[in-house]
Amino acid sequence: MDWLQRMEGRMPDRRSLFRVSVALVALCVIAVSGLPKPTAAQQTPKLRFAKLGPNLGMARAYVAEAQGFFKKHGLDVEVTEFRNSPELNTAIVSGAADIAITGFAALLVARQRGLPVKAFFVETSSPFYYLLASASIDSMKDAVDKGAVVGVSGIGSLDYTVARYMFRRAGLNPDKLKFIQAGTPGQRTAALEAGRVQLALSAIPEKYAVLRRGKVKEIGRMSDYAKNFALEMFWGREDYIAGNPDVVRRFLAAMDDTASWIRTSPEAPAVLARWMGLGYPEAPADVKEALREVTYPTVSEHKANLDSLLAGAEPLADDALERGALKADSPKALVLQSFDTRYVK
Repeated sequence: MDWLQRMEGRMPDRRSLFRVSVALVALCVIAVSGLPKPTAAQQTPKLRFAKLGPNLGMARAYVAEAQGFFKKHGLDVEVTEFRNSPELNTAIVSGAADIAITGFAALLVARQRGLPVKAFFVETSSPFYYLLASASIDSMKDAVDKGAVVGVSGIGSLDYTVARYMFRRAGLNPDKLKFIQAGTPGQRTAALEAGRVQLALSAIPEKYAVLRRGKVKEIGRMSDYAKNFALEMFWGREDYIAGNPDVVRRFLAAMDDTASWIRTSPEAPAVLARWMGLGYPEAPADVKEALREVTYPTVSEHKANLDSLLAGAEPLADDALERGALKADSPKALVLQSFDTRYVK
């Protein structure tokens, strides 16, 4: 018992234990209060992202949100879908949105109006536009000779610009055609099948189903005139792109993940078909076939092939110069004026 008595004699009483506990708590409070508080940079950055309706050219923005890639890279992204390019342009310039995705034509229209915007990434590279015609039109030349009516989403829109580009590259005068507003891609081809217009520009995978119905025919392919086409761009205000490098890099990291997912995931065609609202049975197979024609460049691929990717924007720049909408020494010079390369060099 001697050893037990000795141990009991060494044990502190309750008052001593209380004093020790209070001291430990005080030390912890001091230690925690001395730690640096989280800064704004350490918080999840917010990004307001603007886009138009669903098509394969805009697939990555949807995938990044649906598959959680924005969250993976520490971004809180608010996605807003706009009905048309003018509304989207207004949102970007007013500061209601930070980054947008559209065709390069919309950005050129904004720059034509003196708005301080630039592109910073080629989201989609693919010349996947096709010129469809009614039975009364035999060829592109025949369309010009007859002064055919062309259904487009709007004057100055991407499909309007591409259609004019194709005719000019074919050595034909697009000014002899009549361009009218006919809505979305689906609405345009419906107007063509109903005989309300004689020409319409279609893209993949939508054109597969249209041609299967047998009411219209294909008379031209953009790939006959441009092997590399910068279909969609990420862009924003110049000051935002320059002043938010962390947000932009996180955003592009998420885009890299989406490119990998689309390329490798067996479920991608069916997921994208549902997102695009293609409810017919052949839709997943059509999307799978269409993805063979679409390239979603990564950051590393931009760095390795920047010149060729930017050259894909020259057809639209050439059209803007041809119409006198903007001024530059060449289409290449206009593209370089309109593109901030800091994130892809």
